[in-house]
Amino acid sequence: NTTWGKGNVIIEDNILTIREVKRIVNSFRVSYSRLKGEIKVCDLFVLEIMKTKYPIVYSIFERDKQCILKRSGNNCYELYDNETGKRNNFFSYFEDMDKYNFKTYLHENHTQLHINELDEKNIRNILSRLFPSNVSNASEKSINNFFYTDRYFSVTILESDISESEFDEVTQKDMDSIKTIFTKWSKNKSNALSAKLKQFRPRVNKEDQKKYIRMLLFSTSIIPSDYNFITNQIRELGKFNRNNQISDDDKLFIKDSLRENGY
Repeated sequence: NTTWGKGNVIIEDNILTIREVKRIVNSFRVSYSRLKGEIKVCDLFVLEIMKTKYPIVYSIFERDKQCILKRSGNNCYELYDNETGKRNNFFSYFEDMDKYNFKTYLHENHTQLHINELDEKNIRNILSRLFPSNVSNASEKSINNFFYTDRYFSVTILESDISESEFDEVTQKDMDSIKTIFTKWSKNKSNALSAKLKQFRPRVNKEDQKKYIRMLLFSTSIIPSDYNFITNQIRELGKFNRNNQISDDDKLFIKDSLRENGY
């Protein structure tokens, strides 16, 4: 299956016996039952291989992932790989102070970690599969998408997170109900709400786009918001008009929506 890519090779290299098949599949079944629909299945399965076959390495990665991963591209995490230890500028020096190269760490500590040369190679391949370098945009729900990474390790939706199904259900409600729920979420789920609003894509008609804009404008009153993103979504209204321009009715709608939210 092309969806799995290098995952197929990882499965072949790491699952060698029927006993290992049963152990990994049983562990995966438990994780997947709690995260179904909220993650990318192939990423979870590959991570489960590392968790089951190399538990010490997995536990270190889970504990130190903020020091092992760095943000790159759009919504992406990749492995921190600064071999030389040099920083590009004054500010990145402080940003990278606590980071370290995990692959180098594996090699230098393989005895203490109880992994041999083949194990080390397999782990490196797993990490490269989950957190590839030079990726400009992480796919939705993938483990290298920093909006979703923590979800894979929690094996449940965190109290501070919002599930896909929950968010989709709320956006189908009327605006008064949406405002009430968004306000509640802003108390302890503001980061998740902000991420969900930016990732959300309304259906293909103009009324849905208008509702999305109303949600975005309301969000500015309760959580930190990306005004450039909101402006771009307002411009999208023009695409639903014959001349691809914002109409007078659209302008009136925007004015009313701004007034609705205290502007």
